[in-house]
Amino acid sequence: MEAYMRKTVEENFMQQTGRINAMIKPEFVRCSLEDKTVLMRYPMQYWQTNRMEVVHGGILTTCMDNAMAILNMFLAGEYFTPTLTMETKFLRPMQYDDHLLIEVTAMSVGRQISHLRAEAKCEATGKTVATATATFMTTGLAARK
Repeated sequence: MEAYMRKTVEENFMQQTGRINAMIKPEFVRCSLEDKTVLMRYPMQYWQTNRMEVVHGGILTTCMDNAMAILNMFLAGEYFTPTLTMETKFLRPMQYDDHLLIEVTAMSVGRQISHLRAEAKCEATGKTVATATATFMTTGLAARK
């Protein structure tokens, strides 16, 4: 599982240059197959801020979607698993000169539909800045070319 996570994160940089998956710079931290979890780390950058100079909510959502998708693709047998629905709750602002830690847990993984949740925390303070739940579909199409 860890090898898959590391390979997927590396491919974000190697094969997706100029796309959002590479621009958010995901970093693998740890995972647990038994718990069906992954912990990812994202550096917050100035370009990701809004006019209030805090990280834009869309970036937080993108990072959580990315982390959930990485776990879900592994659990779905490495198939392409598009996001069907996602609900994000914003709890406090995130500063751009810090890192976002996202812990993802798979709540249920079925043959076609999976449900995951994510909690995003500020690395410096340990405070939760946002949470999300999402539903993913397993397509049966290979995730890698």
